[in-house]
Amino acid sequence: MSGKLLQSSFVIGFFGGGPQALECLSRIVADDHYNVAFVHLRDANDVSMRSFCVSNQIEILEERDANAGAAIAAVASYHVHLLISVNAKQIFRKPLLDVPTHGAVNVHNGMLPRQRGGGGAYTGIINGEMLGTTVHFIDDGIDTGDIIAQRDVPLGPEETMGDFQGRVIGVSAELLLEALDGIRCGCVTRTSQRDLQFHYTPRKAPWDELIDWSQTSRVILDKVRARDPGPTNFYLCDDELFEVVKVALEPMLLHFSNTVGQVLQRHPDKGVLVKTGDSGIWL
Repeated sequence: MSGKLLQSSFVIGFFGGGPQALECLSRIVADDHYNVAFVHLRDANDVSMRSFCVSNQIEILEERDANAGAAIAAVASYHVHLLISVNAKQIFRKPLLDVPTHGAVNVHNGMLPRQRGGGGAYTGIINGEMLGTTVHFIDDGIDTGDIIAQRDVPLGPEETMGDFQGRVIGVSAELLLEALDGIRCGCVTRTSQRDLQFHYTPRKAPWDELIDWSQTSRVILDKVRARDPGPTNFYLCDDELFEVVKVALEPMLLHFSNTVGQVLQRHPDKGVLVKTGDSGIWL
């Protein structure tokens, strides 16, 4: 912990927040090979992360802008070997990246290079791709640094983003520890992704949850489950907003062309069957 920086320890500066970051941080702290010198909270009001730091005598870097001069000077004073980002939501600039002796790594919820950006997992679901988690070095791009390790996190065709988020927590923590061991011993494997084809999905666009009935039933279902547990998808009818919590395919309905958005059928158990671009979907 802070104040016990042994010469032989591998010193880490940690940036992030939320359950995934807390799981990664707790596993690093439990490993005697590493010394977490400080934590920079993504959200200053993250009670769980702050409480963990206090309980484990880890200093909290309170400067909100990680790239500010004061923050960089503070990071330099800890003489860190490596910076780690887990859901930090800040882009590390070169002056900050130049401070640690072994660089910086990020835990990315997506399979790079195809699923770059804050919406990488969302893109993976709506494109029917394998989901997973990636640990990679941070460079001057966004999710473009050399890949250290990746692991699949399978998601069933009806499972939601919430299912993936719950499953990826433990997997990403295990993968991060494996990557750290490689970096610490100098035997880490690096795979360049600079010349590979990729997807890039920024953070959610405004009105992205608005359902477009002209899309296929499968796309609509995937967009709804990719936004579960939130933000909720919705549609507008007679200037009134209706939230869509769950949808289901109707396998017996043939594909046919007609006016989209029309109610085809009502059922006391299934709900409302609405015409889509190819068939129909239950709301």
